Amino acid sequence: MKHQYSFHFYSFILICLFISCEDDSNTQPILGLSTTVEVIANSEDHTILNSLLQENGLVEFLDEGTFTIFAPVDAAFENVDISSLSPEEIRNLLLYHVIAGNATSADFSNTYLDTQATVNINERESNLSLFVNVADNIFLNENALILETDLNASNGTIHSIDQLIQIPNLSTFVNIDPNFEFLLAALSREDQPDYLATLATNLEDDPAPISLFAPSNEAFTAALGLLGLEDLAEIEADFLTEILNFHLVANANLREIDFTEINIQTLGGNLEYNLEDNVIIDANGREIEFTTRNVQTINGILHVLSDVILPETELQEPPEPINQITFTLDNEGTTAYFVSEINGNELVTNVNENNSTFTFTVGTRYSINVVNAENHPLEFKNLDQDVLLSQAVEGSFASDPDVDFTIENTIFSFTLTQDLADQVSSYNCSNHPNMTGDILVN
Repeated sequence: MKHQYSFHFYSFILICLFISCEDDSNTQPILGLSTTVEVIANSEDHTILNSLLQENGLVEFLDEGTFTIFAPVDAAFENVDISSLSPEEIRNLLLYHVIAGNATSADFSNTYLDTQATVNINERESNLSLFVNVADNIFLNENALILETDLNASNGTIHSIDQLIQIPNLSTFVNIDPNFEFLLAALSREDQPDYLATLATNLEDDPAPISLFAPSNEAFTAALGLLGLEDLAEIEADFLTEILNFHLVANANLREIDFTEINIQTLGGNLEYNLEDNVIIDANGREIEFTTRNVQTINGILHVLSDVILPETELQEPPEPINQITFTLDNEGTTAYFVSEINGNELVTNVNENNSTFTFTVGTRYSINVVNAENHPLEFKNLDQDVLLSQAVEGSFASDPDVDFTIENTIFSFTLTQDLADQVSSYNCSNHPNMTGDILVN
C-alpha cells in the first residue's frame, strides 16, 4: 500500500509547467550559463546519457526549446539492456525524461506532468504523462528518486535521478498514486475480477486501449456515506463489480477532446455525458465532475473523478457538513486565560481579553489549542461545578459519542450537542481558580 500524504487529498494541485510566450524570463536564454545539453556533457555522472542524446539526435531538439530534464546517472543504466530497444524506443524513453518549460524543485507537487514522449493510438499521437510524488523526497513514477535538484542551464533546468523512469501503463498509476488508495483496494479485492491485470494489458491486446475513470479517495469516502456504509469491505461483491465496470471503457483512448457523444459505453453499460458542462451523469442523476483530465499511459488514459459513478440504487442523503472552529487559548501567568487567535466563521469571544465570555453554537465542532496545557489544563463545568469535559480528569461527557471529545497533545476538541449545551456554564483551569470565564450558548 502506498504512503498517505497530506494533500487531503489525498485533494491533487496541478503545476503549469508549459511556458507562456509572454513569460520572457523563462523562455529567453540566460547569458553566461551552459545549455542543458552542455551541462550533461560536462558531467562525470551522466556520460551514458550524454552519449545516448548524441547518438539519437536529441541535442538539436533540446537546444531549440526550454526544457526540464530528469537526467539518469550512469548507474541507472546498469540493469537496462538498451541494445534490446529500437532507435525509436530509445528516443521515446529519453524523451520521457523531458518536460516542456523550466521547472525547479520548488515547482513540484503531487501531480501529473506531460512529457515529450508520445504514444500513437489509433493513428493519434498523445504525450505520455509522468507522476511526481513529493514527500520527504521527490519521486518520479515512484521508481526514480531525484538525487540532485536545480542544476541551472541557459535554457532550462536539470534534475539528476538515480533510475531510468519507467514508462507507465494504467495499472502503474493506480498502484503508485496515493490519491487512489481506495480505488486500488477496490480493484484488487479478492472477490473481484483481475482488474489490475486488465489495466496492465499490452496496447496490442484486447481490451486495450482502455479509458479509466478514476475516483479519488475523497470520492470513495463520499460514496460510502451515500450507500450508508462505513468501509469498502461492506460493499457486496456483485455490486462492487457493477460499480467498477462503470469506470472502464474498453478499446478506447478517450481524451477530453474525444468526448463528443452524449453517451459513453462502459463495461457496466451506457453513461449519459453532458457535453455543455463536461460532466458524467450517473443512473441516479448525480453529476460527476472531472478533477484531472488526460493522464496518458502506454496502454490507455485516465481521468480523475470527484465522485464515484454509482448504478441506480437507493442513496442516503449526504450528511450536512459540520461547522468547525479552531482557536488558541493562551494565558497570562496564573491569573487569566485569553484567546489570541480564532479561525472559522464564529466570533467565539473577544480576542486578547482576559477571562472573556465564550459563546458557542449547538452543532459546531470546536478545537481549542491550549497553550502550556500541562500547567493550565482546560475544563468545562456546569452550574454545580461538576466537570463535563477536562484535560486533567474524566468529565461526565468525555465518553459521549456525539460530543466526540478528544485530546491530542494540547488540542481540546468537542462537538457541542444540545445535551452538553444544556449543562455547560463555565470554563476554567484545573490548577488555577482565577483562570475562569462564562460560557453562553446560541
